[in-house]
Amino acid sequence: MPAPIEHDSEAARGFADAAAAVAALLDTAAGHADTAAGTPLAGLGEFGTDFSAAFAAAVQTQAATIRTAAALFGAYGQTVTDQGAALTATDTDTAAALAAGAEEA
Repeated sequence: MPAPIEHDSEAARGFADAAAAVAALLDTAAGHADTAAGTPLAGLGEFGTDFSAAFAAAVQTQAATIRTAAALFGAYGQTVTDQGAALTATDTDTAAALAAGAEEA
């Protein structure tokens, strides 16, 4: 017989809260990376033109990567929350069905 599924609501809530906090921090970091991409690099002469474009592109790529990580953390937390709700609903429905069956017997 397979082991029963046990859902630790408190731990799931803690994970979802932590995931949301990390997602928010990463979103803030992405905003800072966007700001960094716009850092003026004037005064570097001819070298500065190419360097400035490459620098901005690299930092914008980093910002996009950070945004992806933020979205994933948010999604992980939401998935844990949704799975907990589904397990609770299934448990409630099963208990109601068993109770109805017991009343009929």
